[in-house]
Amino acid sequence: MSDDIRTLLTNRPRAKVERRDTTLKPNLNDTSVQEKDVSNESDKSLLFSDSEQQEMVSTSKTEEQPLTEKQKLEKELESFPTMGKRLAIHLERDVRNELLKLCDEQEITPETFMEATFVLVKQKPNLVKQIMKEAKQRLSQRKRAGLLRRTLSLMDKLKE
Repeated sequence: MSDDIRTLLTNRPRAKVERRDTTLKPNLNDTSVQEKDVSNESDKSLLFSDSEQQEMVSTSKTEEQPLTEKQKLEKELESFPTMGKRLAIHLERDVRNELLKLCDEQEITPETFMEATFVLVKQKPNLVKQIMKEAKQRLSQRKRAGLLRRTLSLMDKLKE
C-alpha cells in the first residue's frame, strides 16, 4: 500500500452520521418532539410560579393569533394567479427603448405591461388578426436577417 497523502485521505474510514431532519414543521407523531414538549413543561413548572405560568399560557395564545393572520395571508396569496417561468424576449432596439421608457413613466414593469396588453387584446378578435399579421411579417424579416448574418459569417470564414 502506498503512503501518499491522497491515498491516506481517501481511504480513511468515515464516521456514520444520522440524517438530519430538514423539515420546517415538526411532525406531531414524532415521539422525540412530544418528549421535548413534556420536558419543557416540567422545566417551566420548576422555574416559574403559577402566576408566571398563566402569563406564559396567555402569551402563547396571543402568539397563535398571528397564525390565523398568516392563514388569511396565505389564502389571499392563493387567490392570485401563479407566475410562470421567465420568458426572455428579444425586441428591436427602438421598440425596447420605447417600451422601457413608457413603463418607467407609468411605474410598471414590462412584464405586467405585456400581460395587461395580452389580456385586453384577447378580447378583440379583429385586433388579434392585425397583430398576428404584423407578427408574421416581423418574423419573416428576422429570419431573413438571420440568414443574411449566417451567410456573411460563412463567407468571412471561407476567405480566411
